[in-house]
Amino acid sequence: MKKKVAISFSVLLLTGLIWGGFYINSLLPIVTGYAAKNLSSAVFISGRNAEDVEALDLNFSLIRFASNEVDTINKRVTSRFLWGKSVAIYREGFGCTLLRDVEEDALRSLQFPEMPPLTYNQDTTLWPLGNVIPDSITGIDRKQLQQVASDLVDKAAYGGHAFSFMVVHKGIPVVEKYNKGINASTRL
Repeated sequence: MKKKVAISFSVLLLTGLIWGGFYINSLLPIVTGYAAKNLSSAVFISGRNAEDVEALDLNFSLIRFASNEVDTINKRVTSRFLWGKSVAIYREGFGCTLLRDVEEDALRSLQFPEMPPLTYNQDTTLWPLGNVIPDSITGIDRKQLQQVASDLVDKAAYGGHAFSFMVVHKGIPVVEKYNKGINASTRL
């Protein structure tokens, strides 16, 4: 009887370990890919500090356990977790790309199509195509919106960490607020 219990327990344990291994193996590309791609975009596109990104953006679930290496010369990020590894590269004009089923050299050899220059001045064109915003907007409480923006961004209120906050009313921006190191030109 004891032998049957021991064999049954061993079979269950072995089955659980095999299933766990397959499950973790299926998660590895997600964990390492998420970390590599997001860190690459934050560093090479938004110009953020890698340590800040790891502390704020990548500090959750299994993602926090990924080990990340940023290569600023070749503009690539390598993320590792257990036996999994993912690489994301930055390419001018394309942004950051996670390498999956393609060689880095082949991907880097692709050329971005030539884009025609803007035919208008953004400083004289109405938002959203330009930067001009009407002076008077009725029907809103700007002070209250500014307070919400300040609480959300400066004080991390409402249970989160916002990098930026913007309210658009009837197609027109009425309040915007940015966290330290972020501005209207930062690509998020």
